Amino acid sequence: MEPQSKNWDLRYGQVDDHPFIYSSWLKSFRDSSVIRRVPNSVYFAQHHKLIEKTLTAPTTKIVVSVATDDPGQIYGYVVGSYDDTGPILHWVYCKHVFRGCGISRELEAAIVDGAAADTVRYTHRVNECDEILKRRGYIYNPYIFWSHI
Repeated sequence: MEPQSKNWDLRYGQVDDHPFIYSSWLKSFRDSSVIRRVPNSVYFAQHHKLIEKTLTAPTTKIVVSVATDDPGQIYGYVVGSYDDTGPILHWVYCKHVFRGCGISRELEAAIVDGAAADTVRYTHRVNECDEILKRRGYIYNPYIFWSHI
């Protein structure tokens, strides 16, 4: 089921979306060079806690891309937050089959919202997105995410 034209809508994340967010985020980030050598038992338990604290923080904004005709069918999502310096991108995810359709860019914009590039930070590095985010002038700062501990 590949979108032929823009057949998705954006909505704010809901608690019902959290299981999908945990699962896809943890699985997608698992192979990142940043944490590749962390044992599974440590990674899944500890990173799940950090995601949970992020999802429930008052400054967090979750936006979900869903099928226009089925708001329960998730195509992707973004988790971001804000502080006095500007927006923070924690995680942008799009299902493989829907990549290249503009969903991730639209989700990213929902958090960045026209902010100056040098005020946007991102907290997770993965090979697929790192070069794109650096080219945009965003600043990689994982310590923002880890500061929830």
